[in-house]
Amino acid sequence: MLDQRPDEVTILENNQAITVRAENVQIGNIIQLKPGEKLGLDGELISETASFNTATLTGESKPDTKAKGETVLAGMINLNSVAQIKVTTAYTDSKLSKILELVQNATAQKAPTELFIRKFAKIYTPIVVALAILITVLPYFFVDNYVFSQWLYRALVFLVISCPCALVISIPLGYFGGIGSASRNGILFKGSNFLDIIANIQNVVMDKTGTMTEGVFKVQEVIFKPEFNKDEILANGQCFGKSKYTPSCYSHS
Repeated sequence: MLDQRPDEVTILENNQAITVRAENVQIGNIIQLKPGEKLGLDGELISETASFNTATLTGESKPDTKAKGETVLAGMINLNSVAQIKVTTAYTDSKLSKILELVQNATAQKAPTELFIRKFAKIYTPIVVALAILITVLPYFFVDNYVFSQWLYRALVFLVISCPCALVISIPLGYFGGIGSASRNGILFKGSNFLDIIANIQNVVMDKTGTMTEGVFKVQEVIFKPEFNKDEILANGQCFGKSKYTPSCYSHS
């Protein structure tokens, strides 16, 4: 995800193109964006028109054409002609920076399982350590042939057996690994609690054909479970957003 944000941009000063670090660009500077380059900061398009690939931000692979005065966001890729953008937002406040910040702080939002394990370990661990100390010290007062090294060894064995490392370490790492794996595949989770939520999803409805088919702008296949009425759903889908007096939709209103 960090690779999505350009480190350098080209700005215009006195009609000369100068390459500078993106974080050093000031609000009001003019960025010159060549075809194929990725925009580093949010701004306002001052060229007459330009087409952008917005897949990084929206997931939509279909090019988005912007006109003069419209807002363009960091992470968009210029497609066809040289464009000029007036910076309107600081580098750290751009939409792409906010997305990256959410990803980096995703592990701060804990799932219920993680919260339970933390509370459990907070109580359980001190108790186990205290018991291990007692196993080492108490026999001194009750055992005739007390040998410190033997009882220390037994206390350490007790610690190893009773240590909840498998739970305390593996559960948070499992969520952390899930968030990392998803981000490498372009899926962003704002917290590990959302991994639990998505695991319980039964049905998903999408209205982003370009995203699902990777740029082939038509539905490849529609699959319905037996309990759904296929004909009724398809008919209502064709009439969604249309007037009930539309001839082809009248009978389904």
